[in-house]
Amino acid sequence: MRICFALLAVSLGMVLVACRKTTPPEPKPAESEQTLSQPQGARHHGTAVSGVSPLIVKLEPMTIAFRDGHLEGGRYTLEYDILGIEKVKSVRIVIYSPGFGPVQTIDAPVEAHNILTFDIDPGDFDFGPTVRLRARCPEGTTDWYTLGTMPMDFQHRMADVFAVTNVSPPYIQRNPNAFAGSGVNVDLWGARLNRECAPEAEVDGSAVELHNVFAMDKQIKTLIEYSDIRNGPVVARYLEVKLQLFGDKIAVEDIMRLNFSE
Repeated sequence: MRICFALLAVSLGMVLVACRKTTPPEPKPAESEQTLSQPQGARHHGTAVSGVSPLIVKLEPMTIAFRDGHLEGGRYTLEYDILGIEKVKSVRIVIYSPGFGPVQTIDAPVEAHNILTFDIDPGDFDFGPTVRLRARCPEGTTDWYTLGTMPMDFQHRMADVFAVTNVSPPYIQRNPNAFAGSGVNVDLWGARLNRECAPEAEVDGSAVELHNVFAMDKQIKTLIEYSDIRNGPVVARYLEVKLQLFGDKIAVEDIMRLNFSE
């Protein structure tokens, strides 16, 4: 097995959930117990920030088609509710891709309650290939884990199950400085992974070789070459739909997830 070299790159990002706080000038989630994985009917207002609270009541549909590294646009309906509307000067909907950035921004009416229909047009941006990883162990072979999947909560990641329950980094950014043999370090996590496990990977359905493998209890460290992922990026396999409110010393948002449908 030949040795490959990893380039250091900033590839970690924060996955925002629908909790709320505010740090102007960028809008931040306000304090709430709701999470992105909750059904739409369970969503509710959290603690108002400066007397203002945004809430995405409903988003339909909840998926967006993904084919060959590209998103297929479509028409969406978003229902929102705003507490403290008298303090709000502008409202916008931002379609955001973790690991890439804003895909689209849509101005919305400043209304306490509204149902907005809009088209998502991702353009021709390449979201990267589909990268799946799994572990082959004496106990068996785990199911595939798709890189960029929305991370499970801590309880599920630590559950005593035979599975890859998390992969880091959560996405891979394009690296213009990649050279032959260089790659990105990838960690597979799972409560029942051990030193006798070996990682496997496929890119767009074709097997690729992993390098610099080091397996230990609950974790496997390895490296995937940039050339095998077309030099990146491999963007998170979901979009964030953000309802952002702005006013005097107010910048707050609510977020829902729009999963890729492959």
